[in-house]
Amino acid sequence: MSRGRKLFIEEEVLYFGGRKYIAVSAEKYELIFINIVMSIISVISMIWLTYLTIKFFSYEVVAESGLWFAAIYGAIYVWKRGVSVQIFTFLAILTIILRILMFSISDNSTLQADSLAYMKLAHSIIDKKGLVTGDGVYGGNLRSMYPPFYPVILAGLGKIVGLSREVVLSVNVITDLVSAYVIYRLGTMIGQRDHGRIAAALFFMWPAFILAAPIPQKESLSTLLVLMILLSFVSVVKQHDRRKIWPGAVGLGVSTGLLALTQPALATLPASLGIVLAIHHGFRRILALALLSIPFAVIVMLPWWIRNWELFHSFVPLTTSAGHSMILAATGGWVSPPPEVALLNEPERSSAMGRVAIDIIRSDPLNYLANCAKRVARAFAVDDFGSARYLSVSPPLPDHLLRPLRMVEQLAYTTVTILAAARYRLRDRNLPIDWPTLFLVAAFLHIAIFGIWFEFGVRHRYFMMPVMLLVAAKSISQLAARVRGGQ
Repeated sequence: MSRGRKLFIEEEVLYFGGRKYIAVSAEKYELIFINIVMSIISVISMIWLTYLTIKFFSYEVVAESGLWFAAIYGAIYVWKRGVSVQIFTFLAILTIILRILMFSISDNSTLQADSLAYMKLAHSIIDKKGLVTGDGVYGGNLRSMYPPFYPVILAGLGKIVGLSREVVLSVNVITDLVSAYVIYRLGTMIGQRDHGRIAAALFFMWPAFILAAPIPQKESLSTLLVLMILLSFVSVVKQHDRRKIWPGAVGLGVSTGLLALTQPALATLPASLGIVLAIHHGFRRILALALLSIPFAVIVMLPWWIRNWELFHSFVPLTTSAGHSMILAATGGWVSPPPEVALLNEPERSSAMGRVAIDIIRSDPLNYLANCAKRVARAFAVDDFGSARYLSVSPPLPDHLLRPLRMVEQLAYTTVTILAAARYRLRDRNLPIDWPTLFLVAAFLHIAIFGIWFEFGVRHRYFMMPVMLLVAAKSISQLAARVRGGQ
């Protein structure tokens, strides 16, 4: 077929007039976008770190900050020497000890909010009452307010050894260990094995995950599932034999279904990834992968859909929290349903609250947009993912312990945002766009379309941390190379 000025598709890229039109144009604007966004994030994160330093400075903060930079040095050592069994074992034991230490500090605290709800759901499953819990805001007998996969895992292990906070710690530690390994595998598959090593080491030493390990929270699990989705995409794109697309399709479908049952806000993330990757790595292959993965995602979701239909006689694809999440976005806080709405069943109650939220937004759209902007700015400026968990226990962690933890958590995040921003300043402009950058573009696309208009906070952008660590690891290697070159 003559190319001329016609638009046509080949296996890997869209051409127009003989040029890689969409891929080349998209790459240019994607890099500009990521450069600007990561620079802004690093600046606002530094501003927040400066504020915390002025407000909470102490010798404990200096000591813990020193430990964090020692952790970075340890990760660089891992990058240089490779992950031997001895090094990996030492790092794993050290960070597990830190997780156990946080467990000992928080073990006697009473859980509240979502953490308490997950434990109640797990107990309910063990007691053969099904997925049911109660809430001070939404009332009792809640059956589809919370996604099921995380409490099912807690209940499964709890059924064997007895449900306890030790089970929570074990599940979260194992999840983080597997995630670190997947980061290493991902780095290897995309041709960045050394960067995968350092990112995996930093991930398992990441202060926020160490702090959050003793507390019931689904973000560690959802991060692992996002990594599995990335791994599925990469395995298919890197596989030249089209007949071997099936393993990737199964992995993508199952991981997507489980992600929707763990963190519904990320249910559409695979679609965003598919769109971005299709532009650069072939529409046909990504489309084939998506179509083949759908049946497996449906199989995973089907029991949840059937169960909800039997309970409510209506289709509930994810959870019944969407309307309440919209209220939070519209008002800036959680709002209990009015008495007449509270009498409705869960899906109808969610729909009614959604209509109330829409009315509020219509009455003052500028205020709604301002609230959205504030939430996004805070989510990317602040990192209190781990320390905030200890504000939702009773009694809360004492200030003399919480303040240094908040500082080291913010210091770690700010360090990585600076390194990630530097990565795009140091980038060789003659090289094509790399995989981690494509992942970040897809993540920001998802957040812009589906994330910021509902409830959105630090925990809702935490699925990006492994990729940001990969980008930061690349920056560390580039900086090290420049220092060696200048000597």
